[in-house]
Amino acid sequence: MKAYIATVVLLFSITIFQAQPHNGVMYTQTSMQTSSFSKPYALNIPEVNEGILKEGKQKNISTALQEVSVCILVDEDGNYQFHQVKESLSSEKRIVLKNQLPELIFTPARLRGENVEAWVTIKVKV
Repeated sequence: MKAYIATVVLLFSITIFQAQPHNGVMYTQTSMQTSSFSKPYALNIPEVNEGILKEGKQKNISTALQEVSVCILVDEDGNYQFHQVKESLSSEKRIVLKNQLPELIFTPARLRGENVEAWVTIKVKV
């Protein structure tokens, strides 16, 4: 099955040692809908952001924020399948993302009225 590519920009405002309430988390998603294709849309960003904060704090990871691009493969049902970090990132931060990103739930991508597998690019600050 072919995977279709879409781009979403998410900004997770993450401070490792200082947890912020859901309402204090800054993130955005751009939405792109065309008559034949709609890309996946993340539904549970605040919960995943909280998990990243909590795990980072437990592991005493540096508070220096780093923005990275992450490509995520989303299956036909909107489930996380795989991710790839595009930039250099410490092994500790990679482990936090590896543990937390699978918790993301997406709306499925749709092509001509059918659910399809698609790649989504996310920018996060970790």
